[in-house]
Amino acid sequence: MASDSYDCHMLKDIIPGFDKWKIKARVNRMWGVPDPVSFGFLTVELVLVDAQGCKIQATITREFIRVFQSNIVEDRIYYFKYLSVVPNIGTYKPTKHMYKLLFQRRTQVVDAATEFSRTFGLTPMNNWQLVNYKGYFEHLVDFVGVVSAVSSEKDCVHAGVMRKYISMEITDHTGKIEFTLFDEYVPYVKEFLRCFGRVKPIFVVQYARIVPAAGQLFGLLLNISCS
Repeated sequence: MASDSYDCHMLKDIIPGFDKWKIKARVNRMWGVPDPVSFGFLTVELVLVDAQGCKIQATITREFIRVFQSNIVEDRIYYFKYLSVVPNIGTYKPTKHMYKLLFQRRTQVVDAATEFSRTFGLTPMNNWQLVNYKGYFEHLVDFVGVVSAVSSEKDCVHAGVMRKYISMEITDHTGKIEFTLFDEYVPYVKEFLRCFGRVKPIFVVQYARIVPAAGQLFGLLLNISCS
């Protein structure tokens, strides 16, 4: 169903077979998928969230990256028009929407410069749900908790590459979980924690890849939002 004066559609209504969708959405996250050969990007991925909090993934393929990437900024709201719709398949999907969007040559992107949204697309699982989840984590997940323990910085070798990591424990009303942060997130989180001194901050993690191992939860965090 379309909504507002711009006759926009809601993300929950997106289905294949129609490419004239008009969407108003916030760019919740935006990242590039590296090409190991050219050192550029294979695709640029976006997570869009609308006023109802519904989320959908959108993909800018290689041939259109130069056309659209410089015109889109994370955290801003845009009007999108003329996007194709395909099934949302693959592993570690950032949204649970059945479909995802593809940018086309005629796709239009207009900055909604005066618009403001308090919808951040956060859908956290509690610690009990994470620990007791049965099966494979098909989607990226969000979780929130108080930082209750942090390890010292350590090194490990993975696929012949030396990597830095730290382990953290967070606590919510359902219990505790431990997870691991790698590489560039190590100095980022250390500086974040240093700013709080002895105060225990609340840690908000969005779009985390969860891989159970040795009875604990270890994740490569794709994007982090802290407060």
